[in-house]
Amino acid sequence: MSFDLGNNQRDVINHLRKKGIEKPSIRSISQELGIPYASLWRDIKQLNKQGIITVTSEARKQLCTINMEVLTFTSENAELIASRLNYKTPPDISETQSVSDVSRIPKYSQDPPGLITAVTRDWLLGDILMLAFMSKESLIKTLTAGKVCYWSRSRQQLWSKGETSGHIQMLKNILVDCDEDAIIIDVEQVGAACHTGERTCFYRNLAELLSV
Repeated sequence: MSFDLGNNQRDVINHLRKKGIEKPSIRSISQELGIPYASLWRDIKQLNKQGIITVTSEARKQLCTINMEVLTFTSENAELIASRLNYKTPPDISETQSVSDVSRIPKYSQDPPGLITAVTRDWLLGDILMLAFMSKESLIKTLTAGKVCYWSRSRQQLWSKGETSGHIQMLKNILVDCDEDAIIIDVEQVGAACHTGERTCFYRNLAELLSV
């Protein structure tokens, strides 16, 4: 999923996301962003045509919101899609353990669920939001509900993103790689993706680690 967005259109998208469930009018958006009304109206009509935002009329005002419709599949199709992927099981090692210290890798009484790597990105702006893992069960739940669910390696259980924080991820599209063992999930992120409060987990340059 890719959109060729202009600067004004990006500003409108970010503005609407900050507004949350509020529906600002085109006139108020023009005033708050300092974009001429006529120019803004052209951009909004294009965003609406692309299915990025929805425009409704209320009390002679044109109100705008981000399109929050989600991609979903029937249970049968979700099962078929999930069954096609190649699930791998990365080692479950806590942050304090060394990858080379194999003796500290937990022993399972039964095989843990196979996992695929899931890279999650902003469906409109293309920003990488986070990286996590999915089991077959969590992928099926994602495809049927339209809200992203991962597998938590630390808790060894399903992890519905935003279940406690409210920072849910609305499913828009999924791409699969050539080996069918990794996916890219396009989402509309509500709130922050990162537990630190940052919108994306990738908010630091590698060189910044030198000063830590």
